[in-house]
Amino acid sequence: MAIKDNVKELKKVADSEEQFLESIIKSEFFVKKYKKPIITVVIIAILIPLALATSNFIKDRKFKAANEAYAELITDPNNQKAKEKLKSSSKNLYTIYEFRTALDTNDSAKLDQLSNLDGIDPVLKDLINFSAKKDSGEIMDSYAVFMKGYGYLKDGKIEEANQEFVKIAPNSPLGDIARNLRHYNGAKQ
Repeated sequence: MAIKDNVKELKKVADSEEQFLESIIKSEFFVKKYKKPIITVVIIAILIPLALATSNFIKDRKFKAANEAYAELITDPNNQKAKEKLKSSSKNLYTIYEFRTALDTNDSAKLDQLSNLDGIDPVLKDLINFSAKKDSGEIMDSYAVFMKGYGYLKDGKIEEANQEFVKIAPNSPLGDIARNLRHYNGAKQ
């Protein structure tokens, strides 16, 4: 019986080794067959995080450079080097700086020039257009109507205020506030 047990044991070992070799051969064929796609996937898996890290690094450096230039301009408004650095690193921040300067000096020509800029944030452009008394976007139009209605409220003219608040579109960012003021003042009467 011991010989039969030994033979069975040897057979099991041989079968497991055969299966192991068979699986190695199958994997070798798989790797040979799909070698290019496997290498492509590995390369992409390495390049994507590397590209994202590089992009974040560049954005961070640009952000810091813009903030440094802005800080320099705040302390020394005549610093042309800082102004150019700010203009090249962040067009929106540069526009905000110029907008603030134009408002402080009451420079309508500068406001007009800023209102014609392309490539800046749409909300900023609406704000500049509103300040330059040009056709501004929906947000600033709603704001103007809202402030007019709020002025009526301060004067105690609730009916006129409600007429102004109704002009604000319900989907406007100020729509909920205007609706609440209408309801509050309606309940107050």
